[in-house]
Amino acid sequence: MSYQGHLQFFEAGESIFIPKNTSVYVAIYPQRQQPIALTVHKFSGKNIEVTAEHAQLMRAHWEVKKAQLPSQSLVLQALKANLVERLEQDESQTQMTAKRKIGQLLHKDLTYRWTINEVCGHLSMSKSTLYRTLKEEDITFSDLLTNERLEAARRLVAKTGYPFKQISDQCGFCSLSYFGKKFRRQFGITPSAYRQNVRKAARVAI
Repeated sequence: MSYQGHLQFFEAGESIFIPKNTSVYVAIYPQRQQPIALTVHKFSGKNIEVTAEHAQLMRAHWEVKKAQLPSQSLVLQALKANLVERLEQDESQTQMTAKRKIGQLLHKDLTYRWTINEVCGHLSMSKSTLYRTLKEEDITFSDLLTNERLEAARRLVAKTGYPFKQISDQCGFCSLSYFGKKFRRQFGITPSAYRQNVRKAARVAI
């Protein structure tokens, strides 16, 4: 069987995982002149793609089952539990909102001049899908990028004594004045006043 440049050999009775939305070419060469049945099962209710790790777990499951070990049932249960746990973790990850996924990507380098095409490439998402999902969450890509920069700046203003120019540059704003304007519009207060309020609150708490 071949897909996406990969060639996989398998024996009768063996299970093979195939990533979704993948064209697969299967060639069967029987060792004996006997009928051959190829059964395809589809995972339903799991909005995820099977990864190499999942495939390895299922292969281990098949190997243990074929070997008929004395403790086979316990090993199979452990492998099955591990696979289910991995599937649930990955499903939870894929259910993360597009807004959050993009935000996490942008946050890796706030000084970088991200483009829609680059974000789509990193997330394996088409531009139409990205625009549609952001529209459903009532936010634009530009606003999302600005919000990520402002949140990072707010944390630095509150938790450090860095000069505001340094914070502005570190968070990807084109100028200190633009940073101050956006900060005040977002939080209703200047960066300087915000830092003073945080420090006053800290002294009161002590």
